[in-house]
Amino acid sequence: MPRRPKISPQAALATEKQRQALELRCLGLTYEQIAEKVGYKGISSVQSALQAAIKKALAEPMEELRAVDGAKLDFIWKRMLDRVAEDPSDYKAYEIMLKVLTRRAALFGLDAPVRREISGPDGGPIEIAPWRDGDLMAASADPEVARHLDEVAVLIGRRKAERPAIEIAAEEVKTEAGDE
Repeated sequence: MPRRPKISPQAALATEKQRQALELRCLGLTYEQIAEKVGYKGISSVQSALQAAIKKALAEPMEELRAVDGAKLDFIWKRMLDRVAEDPSDYKAYEIMLKVLTRRAALFGLDAPVRREISGPDGGPIEIAPWRDGDLMAASADPEVARHLDEVAVLIGRRKAERPAIEIAAEEVKTEAGDE
């Protein structure tokens, strides 16, 4: 029989408080009410406790759920085998067996991964245009949005901060129109 890991009294208390917080939240109590009843310092502590409780609650039963679903699929498989043994022309049973096989493969990850490739026109490469300062203005006709995009571009190092892209774009428009 596998040994259970030793849990410190503090960890056991924390787990119990998380369980209580989750139970109270499911009953509809607010974060403030949960903090008061369970003994958390504030809302952020309650939120952290709830996230931890949900993570624990979901992690442990997943393998058990797979085992239960696998047993259900085995049961259906055996029933369909019996039907096919009685009547080999029972095509509905064959369809169900195929669905059981498909579900089992998905449940236990038995299918090989599918390789996907994204390509451009006629199977060629995807063309990516180089970044230009004027592209920020082209990305948005709204000057406010363009300004924010420009700030982001400076922050991520896509362009230097000397002149806003909106000024450069305005100059390009003037040049194209012949207003120098």
